[in-house]
Amino acid sequence: MEPFLRATEIIDWDNSLVRSKALELTKGTSGDLGIAQRCFEWVRDKVLHSSDYKRNPVTCAASEVLAAGTGYCYAKSHLLAIQRCFELRLRPRKFDQRL
Repeated sequence: MEPFLRATEIIDWDNSLVRSKALELTKGTSGDLGIAQRCFEWVRDKVLHSSDYKRNPVTCAASEVLAAGTGYCYAKSHLLAIQRCFELRLRPRKFDQRL
């Protein structure tokens, strides 16, 4: 699994600005689930979808998305890899339709 979790040119979760944002977002949060939720909600709510908001530039790398505050779905998912800074060990859970 390790090769798939390494930082890359596009999924650059090891970038100093990305790491700094990760620490800022998770201050006062504990547990893997809490950290994952906080990161997910921030990317979902604070990074504008380029097409929906008619925003430029077209971003790709996580650090570009963070700097511009915008990205298409794939680019937002690259920034969501911000969670890798914490080496989270989450397992998929079965969706509960009662919620």
